[in-house]
Amino acid sequence: MKRFHRHSPILAIIVSAAAGIGLAGLPSRAADPAPAAGQSQDMTDAIKLLSSSGDLKAADDAVAKLQAAMMNQTRQVIATQKLLLDIQTSLARELTALTGVKDAESQARVAGLLDLNAAIYNWASSVSKMEPAQRDALFEWGLKPDHLPLIAKIYGHDSASKADAIHELAKLDASTATDYMMQVLLNDSDHEITLLTLDSLFDRKPSPALADTICDHAFGWIQNQTRNQQQRQHIVVVHGRQMVYYDNQNQMNYQQDADFYADLLIQYHDPKIAERFDAVLGDFTDSITNMNDGRVMQVISSNYSNSQVFAKLINAFKPKSAVRLCIKVLQNAPGNAQDVNMNNNGVNGQYHMSTHVDAMAMLINFTGQDLNDYGILKQENYNRWAVPGNAADENDALKKMHDWLDKHGKEYGVDTVPNFTSAPGAGNPVGRRGVGGGAAGGMP
Repeated sequence: MKRFHRHSPILAIIVSAAAGIGLAGLPSRAADPAPAAGQSQDMTDAIKLLSSSGDLKAADDAVAKLQAAMMNQTRQVIATQKLLLDIQTSLARELTALTGVKDAESQARVAGLLDLNAAIYNWASSVSKMEPAQRDALFEWGLKPDHLPLIAKIYGHDSASKADAIHELAKLDASTATDYMMQVLLNDSDHEITLLTLDSLFDRKPSPALADTICDHAFGWIQNQTRNQQQRQHIVVVHGRQMVYYDNQNQMNYQQDADFYADLLIQYHDPKIAERFDAVLGDFTDSITNMNDGRVMQVISSNYSNSQVFAKLINAFKPKSAVRLCIKVLQNAPGNAQDVNMNNNGVNGQYHMSTHVDAMAMLINFTGQDLNDYGILKQENYNRWAVPGNAADENDALKKMHDWLDKHGKEYGVDTVPNFTSAPGAGNPVGRRGVGGGAAGGMP
């Protein structure tokens, strides 16, 4: 395992180079995040003043401010480039001294220097592209002698070193810089590293940026996944044979871990997290155009592990968009419907399951009603919500749900409750205007 000691020659040279260019060459603070990557706030303000002013004196002042802002930004770029060049020069000097050595220890040192250089360079390169406030905070933090070895571990390739870095980071106070490093580790390609990072976050209050990353892992995947995308495949011919691979190779890892990320978000109990979850669930609801969309079952059906994550978050954060989602499902013909004859907790009989029953169970639990009032229970053999009986019993529950929403829908942002589509063979649509056949199933 390669280790980079805080007093190693290469680190001393890097720190000296950073001090030589002076962190004063980088702006210490930025009043507001830049609206565009690479453009400072001063430059943005000067451009706005120049484009909006018709006064000659004001225009001259705007030009002067713009020139000053451009010079300041150029100095920042040069400072960053000089830092990286000094790192490269220092590395080359050390490697030259070690050229031709054959002993294992010196060869390991050469490999370690190359790894260190690549890690520090990748960090500095990525930081230099950030908005000024975040960039300055990360450079100021990262160029301290105690922190460069930590950066080398995080941006290196050695998993054991990354695991050490997680423990070291967890001991440091939360800040823009340390939270960014946690984000890097959460998105690491090594699944074990992401899990170790996740475990360390239960004793830490996150920054908004880190909370966004946690949200992405808990429920953000639903925004980028559709039924078709789940099975989208690519075919490449390798040496005369077809090789098939699929998009989202790491998607399963995200979904397996989602329950832990959900627990973490619930523990934080941040109103901003609740707002984001409500917005994502609302966008998801609006995006549904077909009840056969595989995401619908993954969100509302209790025999999918993902739905248990969503149910947990819905019950914790109470998003009004959850009511809209359930209503949209109930407006359309039920999907994944089946009648089964089996023993459930010692009772033999017929049970009916469908997306309608799943959606009603979610809505009942979310709004604090009693499942028994609707005749809905958990069919343990299928780990899915069901009504004893058949589609007609589902329709009875639909009528009760429609009546309840007529009385209480406004509390959840629903002014008018649309008709619900009854199960095939179970009668007319459910609602105040329920006339005609009820099994059409098309989107409204």
